[in-house]
Amino acid sequence: MPTVDPGGNFNEELNIVTVNGVHAIEAKGPLSKSVVEVTEMCVWVLQRRDAGMHDAIANAMGPETKLAKAPMPGMPAEATVAFDKQGTDDANWICLFTDRESTERVDFREGSATAIAIGVFLIEQDSKRLQRSFVWSEPVRLVLPGAAA
Repeated sequence: MPTVDPGGNFNEELNIVTVNGVHAIEAKGPLSKSVVEVTEMCVWVLQRRDAGMHDAIANAMGPETKLAKAPMPGMPAEATVAFDKQGTDDANWICLFTDRESTERVDFREGSATAIAIGVFLIEQDSKRLQRSFVWSEPVRLVLPGAAA
């Protein structure tokens, strides 16, 4: 029986955006057209900082947000994970990290980081709807929009 992977994980580059004066991460990635629903998804982005500094850490978690289009920078914090073009070859997921793990709110900077996600997906496979869980972790590059890679 063929395996159906609901995501292509993360885009290689993730944008750093400013929300309420704080750097946030706009995490994105492809999504298999077999995904019918995302039951739960938790996404983290971690960036190691210099010795003696807090690392920059952000996360977002929640069920699928029912939006017609993917969220944009500045969207309300309640909009956690959203999907665009679901059920097509161009399907993707997006979430904006406004939840930061340090009271010092360490800003992200351009450069390498680690992105991690775990999710529970309802997929369409062989005319059945099946619940599947997937976990992925990979290196990403954080960039400011418009900056040269």
